[in-house]
Amino acid sequence: MTLDEITGRLFRLKGVSFGKNPIFDKRHDYVRGGQFSENTEWEAFYSRKFNKILRSEGINPIMVYKGKYEFPISFNHRNLTTSIFEVIGDTRLDEFFYIMETLSINMPSGFSYRLNQLYEDIGFVVGRLKKLMDRNNMSWSDNPQRSNAHIGNIVVYRHDTQYIGVGLVDFDSSSDSSEKSSDGLREQQQVEFESVQRSALQGLISPRPIGRNYDPYFVRQEHRIFFIEGFIRGYTAEGKVNNLIESHRLENLLDSLPNVSEESKSAYLGRASGLGRLGMNTVLGRRKSYQNTIVNDEKNKIPNRSMNFYNLILNSP
Repeated sequence: MTLDEITGRLFRLKGVSFGKNPIFDKRHDYVRGGQFSENTEWEAFYSRKFNKILRSEGINPIMVYKGKYEFPISFNHRNLTTSIFEVIGDTRLDEFFYIMETLSINMPSGFSYRLNQLYEDIGFVVGRLKKLMDRNNMSWSDNPQRSNAHIGNIVVYRHDTQYIGVGLVDFDSSSDSSEKSSDGLREQQQVEFESVQRSALQGLISPRPIGRNYDPYFVRQEHRIFFIEGFIRGYTAEGKVNNLIESHRLENLLDSLPNVSEESKSAYLGRASGLGRLGMNTVLGRRKSYQNTIVNDEKNKIPNRSMNFYNLILNSP
């Protein structure tokens, strides 16, 4: 992430984490932490397509492709390339869940109740956005074995003083009806409908450090289940799509935290649209300990009543 201090605009550079000695994986044809020009062009195409869909609903896109830069480093005669996106924010939902659940340890029941409400609200919006994508014959990924549909590719940000926004990002492996058959596209969308829910029951999706010490397996599934419930409800809902949540949901949570200064609360809220980490270090410093909850495959099962909804939902009016 980089901030243009003159204009105040925020940009994300994708494909710049390959380090001094890039490692090329011949088997899977990719560079760890990097990408090639064709990946950049693919994501540019599908991010523009989804942004057009969003604008048709009156939604301001979270991520807008601005261009690319080719490095003088090549593998198999292909240069490493970075995508340049202008973004509103880049705090990923897995990060947001982690920090809220760290704060929730040993908190009174009122905090958990408000947290569950917020999770359900976020899930509802994500469900609406995913349904919007599916309705417009687009998928988040092009391979049922490798899905981009997970909470690490969902962004939460501060829209303004009254609302928190939610957006979907990372379309470097998206597809649509021009690339897949009708059955193939529906199969892919069904996989994504389920993978969003599975990912919500896991810890951090990518190794992005939150502060100096963090546990990638920490998760409180008793809260995450409300996100899943909201996601299913949002996917089945009708009417105009809105990606905003009233910010008082988060503000009420922060107000219930003991020993947190107004400065810390302001940092937590204000930096939601900043460099993407919601002022996490500031708030985390107020709570030193937490319990570890290790998830396993048995616990990661989707609730039964959310299964087999897909065909019914996609064909609903």
